[in-house]
Parts: sequence; structure tokens; C-alpha cells
Amino acid sequence: MDIERGDGLFIRTSEMINQICIFVNQVGSAEVIPLKLRDFKKQAMKSGYFIKASSKQIKIDNKPVRFDEYSRERIRELKAFSICKSNELELEPMDNEERKVIEGAFGNKV
Repeated sequence: MDIERGDGLFIRTSEMINQICIFVNQVGSAEVIPLKLRDFKKQAMKSGYFIKASSKQIKIDNKPVRFDEYSRERIRELKAFSICKSNELELEPMDNEERKVIEGAFGNKV
């Protein structure tokens, strides 16, 4: 969950890490090992993405939730304009060239 307001960019880092871990477990990727929360924050701070831990309480469904503050400029450099849930993604139809590549790689009709 991310929120950009006039006073900064705020992300629930713990929830983001949890969602990454869930994704890695669902996909079964042995190549991706997510950092622990503390290590992630340390690396993000060293690289200039992370500004302050739990710097803002924002009400979500009338409950105060703590968010960490991130650098808007550094996140924009990543072109990470939105962190979205999987049910918010839309599938785009494939053109014939993409279909041929996938059929050739996986040997099945799409």
C-alpha cells in the first residue's frame, strides 16, 4: 500500500515486504530471496530511497496506520509510479508476433 500526498510519499514497508514474500512463495522462485524488513530499510536508506521509519500516521478505514516515508524523486527514477494489487492488473491481448513467440517457447496454443 502506498500513498502519495502533498507532504510526501508514504509506503507501509512491512506490508510491501509481506506481499513480495507471498508472491515469491506462490511463484516458487528459488532465485529471488527477499530481504528481511530491517535489511531492506537499511539498504533503501543507504541508496537514498528511504527517508524516515514510521514517520506518518494515516487513517485507513478510521484506524491509524503507520507509514514509512520515501523519496518521491528516487522512486520516480525507478519509474515505479504505482504499487498495485494483482487484481488491479489488466491483461492485454497479444498480437500475432507475441503469440508465435509464446507458442514456440512453450509448445502450446495460446
